[in-house]
Amino acid sequence: MIVVDSAREEERLVTVYEPDPSIWTADFRAETLMRCGVCDNGERGPARRPYVEERDHRVAVVTAVPVEECPACGEVWIDEAVALRLDSLLTEMLSTETVAVRPFPETEATAA
Repeated sequence: MIVVDSAREEERLVTVYEPDPSIWTADFRAETLMRCGVCDNGERGPARRPYVEERDHRVAVVTAVPVEECPACGEVWIDEAVALRLDSLLTEMLSTETVAVRPFPETEATAA
């Protein structure tokens, strides 16, 4: 569709389409899928991955950390609340053990 603005002497091309409800929120204001900003080839999605940290010759592994991951390039994003909980857990683990392995604690807010 072409829109003509006579007052400004402009013509604009407007593309109209029916949005796919499976990839948009109910009000159609935002996409529910997020494209990878690193490779632009995949959609970020929920996953669980291990996280390894080494501090002062001590090693901690936290398993099943909820993340968002790009299936195309493998880039991983950690939510702020998860990162804060993860840092607290790692600090606790590394203050008492030389090598420690624990699962990420399940909560309703962090379940992926």
